[in-house]
Amino acid sequence: MIPRYRDPRPGEVAAWLPMHAREIKNMGSPTSKGSELRIRPSPCCSHDKEQNPSLQVNDQTGMWRCFACQKVGNWFTLTRYFGAPLDEKDRYAESFSPINTTGVKTLAERERRPVTGNHYPELLEYAKSRGITEETLNAWRVSTKGKMVLRWPIYGFIGDKWEVVNTRLRVCLNKEQAKVRDWFEIKGGPTNLLIGNHMLNVKSEKKRVIIWEGQWDAMTATQIGLENSFSIPNGAAHVDVMGFLRYIPEDWEVWLGMDMDGAGQLAIESFFAQLGPDRCARLILPHKDLNEWLIAKPDLTAEDVEATLKGLTTQATLKGKGPAEQFVAISMGTDDEDEKPEPCAATPWPRVNTLLAGGFFPGQTTGLLAPSGIGKTTLCNQIAVWNAYNYVKVGLISLEGDRKALERKIKAPIRGMIQNKEHWAATIDNLMISNLEGSAVTSQQCLDEFQRMIDAGAKILILDNIDHFSRDNNTVKAQMYAGMIAQAKANDVHEVAVWQPNKVDRSKVINSGSQKGYSITFQDADNYINLNLVEDFLRIEIEKAREEGVDRLNNKVFLAYDKEVRCFEECPDVQLNGAQSQGALMGLP
Repeated sequence: MIPRYRDPRPGEVAAWLPMHAREIKNMGSPTSKGSELRIRPSPCCSHDKEQNPSLQVNDQTGMWRCFACQKVGNWFTLTRYFGAPLDEKDRYAESFSPINTTGVKTLAERERRPVTGNHYPELLEYAKSRGITEETLNAWRVSTKGKMVLRWPIYGFIGDKWEVVNTRLRVCLNKEQAKVRDWFEIKGGPTNLLIGNHMLNVKSEKKRVIIWEGQWDAMTATQIGLENSFSIPNGAAHVDVMGFLRYIPEDWEVWLGMDMDGAGQLAIESFFAQLGPDRCARLILPHKDLNEWLIAKPDLTAEDVEATLKGLTTQATLKGKGPAEQFVAISMGTDDEDEKPEPCAATPWPRVNTLLAGGFFPGQTTGLLAPSGIGKTTLCNQIAVWNAYNYVKVGLISLEGDRKALERKIKAPIRGMIQNKEHWAATIDNLMISNLEGSAVTSQQCLDEFQRMIDAGAKILILDNIDHFSRDNNTVKAQMYAGMIAQAKANDVHEVAVWQPNKVDRSKVINSGSQKGYSITFQDADNYINLNLVEDFLRIEIEKAREEGVDRLNNKVFLAYDKEVRCFEECPDVQLNGAQSQGALMGLP
């Protein structure tokens, strides 16, 4: 039996932490799943802020997450990071809970007709239409249940051999007539074992498993030669990682081939939270799932799929290191002597940069909230050009309008800011502008596009605008922004997202009074910026800035639009209430 790390015993976390953490804060009342504790310093990255401890740990399950460096793990890995790992004899669970063998005898007695027996030709043709050959169907031991349903067996190791302990049934033909799309054949039988367990090859040279969200994807992986590919039995919403991995060697990597949608992302997060990034990696597919990719590209190869891998794929970061190398050395300098973080990008306006403590910092995000027609696209384009002009690689996704119109808008600030043609060429070279456009673009496509830009060296990424994903559903936009927050932190870049809320009174501050509800999308942003028109001027109001905080009495910057150079210019001495001003903003392009 493959060992697994045990959960903490009752009271063990609460008794152990005070001996190792400098401060412990209880962030919530106890529930059936325990209390969430915040501790400092973080043992995995040494982050140590008195007002905001970064490491969160559950006092019952021992699962933890560091908000500073995004590492996650279980109870044993936490003790290891603190330099006091549980004793070798005391770190493993005694055993997995035994497999419920309810119905095993019944399943063995039932007649199962392999789909390749062609008892129901329509089902065999359906499988072939999805690119799956008879050889693969036989390897997975797929059978039929009537003329519309396929059956995938689920194996457990009982005694000294693999036994069918349940089966997964799925309606494949005439789906619209089915009341239930798929179900387990034996009620009460095990439902947390990977489909395809019987094909596990523990002697494989590639010490990895690839886990897919559905049976068709897993069979597709087998079809193209990816060994040790398995399927989650019950979709992305039901993830019991330790149950799935009960037969997988503990030192093997776990590659995740979940669907490229919201449900797949949640499944990915469940795996990462329970196993940690030391063991997990993700396949970023160019299609929704692997089977769809095979249908679009019949000559798909295993190498094509392996090339999409993203994430840590080895545990060598902790293996092979002596104990002294596993800890972070603290410098003897004072705070003033220590190196301060430097911004990776900036805005063209000095006072805005001052309020942001210098500009845009790596690993952070900025939410830019603005109603329609005030110049948010012009503002973003000018920020992009300014940074590219200053030799910072910039990635821009602009979903509004076509690419020719975007090119005109980008060229306007370039002409207004740059006179030297050689510098003009260098600026254009530092701009990466996506071809993605229109409301049909998904949030995952944007995150994947940003990742390609990051891999190409981008330090600041701008999305204009997040409202395209679902104008009336703030939850969808909030999920997209959560993805950007995680991406920025993981890649040490800065990401800016624009949102255009509906029904915003331009004369009011967007994040106050009746307007406040529209700002929920960016509640976790590091910087939070409102844009409004006040008379002839664009008012930039910085509600929140991560590095230094904001002077609430003096957090506004006014910009005027210069038509000749087609750029915003800072106006340090604006007088409002009807006063005329040179360079007044008379209407944006």
